[in-house]
Amino acid sequence: MSGMSASDRERVTRREFLKAISLGTAAVGLGLGACRSSAQEKKELVKLVLVRGPGAMTERGPDLQRVKELVDSAMLRLTGAPDIGQAWARYVGPDDVVALHVNGIGQPTLITHPATISAICEGLQQAGVRENNIIIFDRTTSHLVGCGWDINSGEQGIRVLACETAGWDPDAYVTVNGVRAHFTTIVTKLCTKLINVRPLKHHSGTGISLCLKGMAFGMCSGNGGAHHPDHCCPFIATACASHWARDKLVLNIMDGLRPQIHGGPWQAPEYQVNWDAIAVCKDPVALDFAAVSFLEKMRKQAGLPKLWDNPRDNPKHILQAAQKRLGVASWDKIDYQAIEL
Repeated sequence: MSGMSASDRERVTRREFLKAISLGTAAVGLGLGACRSSAQEKKELVKLVLVRGPGAMTERGPDLQRVKELVDSAMLRLTGAPDIGQAWARYVGPDDVVALHVNGIGQPTLITHPATISAICEGLQQAGVRENNIIIFDRTTSHLVGCGWDINSGEQGIRVLACETAGWDPDAYVTVNGVRAHFTTIVTKLCTKLINVRPLKHHSGTGISLCLKGMAFGMCSGNGGAHHPDHCCPFIATACASHWARDKLVLNIMDGLRPQIHGGPWQAPEYQVNWDAIAVCKDPVALDFAAVSFLEKMRKQAGLPKLWDNPRDNPKHILQAAQKRLGVASWDKIDYQAIEL
C-alpha cells in the first residue's frame, strides 16, 4: 500500500491528528514540524523518523541487508551521528546490559522480525555493548521459540529470555481494579537500558498494539480480565507511568516491515501488507500516536472503519498516557521526518 500524501489529510481524533503525515517518494524527510520558523521551537519537538525501502520484505521474508539499511538510516537520521556506532552510543554504552523487548504472539508472520533485531544488535555492538549483555525477551518461551530464537541464559552469545521463566519481581507492581501486575525481573533487575522493538499491528481491543500496550502487557505478570475492560484503560497508562517501565527506557522502534491492519493481535495474513518500514523515536506515546495514523491510512484504503471513536477498537490509552505526561500525542509537538530509500 502506498504512503500518505498531503491530500489524504483527515481528522482521526476529536482534538488531534489535524495534520496529515506525508510519506512521499522524496528521499528526504518531510517533517510535520518543518513549518515552524523558530529553531528553538523545533529543538523542543519530539523527533520521529520513519524510513521506508521497497524490497525489505520479499516472498521469502525480510531481506537482511535491506532491513539493516532501514534500521541504520533511521538511527543516523534520528541522532545526526556520523556513523552507526556513534548513533547507538547516544543511548547505550559499553557497561550497559540492553534488553530488547520483542513481540511474537502473532507468530509466525506477525512478529518482531529477527532481521530487525539482527541489525539492532550489530549497532549495539558497534557502540561497545558486549554480545552477552544484549537480552532479547518476550513474555513467554513459546513466543520466542516460535519466532526462531533459541532460549539462551548462558554466559556466551546474545541472551534470549522469557519473562515467565526469568520471574516476576515481587516488589515491582501496579494495582488496577484491585489486581496486581508484577514487572519482569528482566527489566527491574537484569538490564540497565530498555528498548522496545515492536511490530505495527491492529488490536481488537485497543486499536493498536505497539509500545505502550506492549510495555503494559508484555512486561507484566498475568492480569486476566481485570485489566482489559474499557480498551485496557486505565491499566496501560498506569503501568507505563510506573518508574519500572520508564526509568530504563531509552528508545522505541517500530517494525513496520509487514504490518497487520485488522484482526490483531494474532496473525491474520489476509490483513497483512508489505510496507517495508522502520520507525524510531525516544517517545513511546509519540510513536504510538503516529502509528495509529499509519494504520488508519492503510485501513482506509482497505475499506475498514476508523479506529478513533470506534466503540470497540479505540486507542484512547494513548491519550491517557499523554495526559500522564508520559509523552506527546499532538503533531504540533512532533518533528516527523519520513525518508524513502
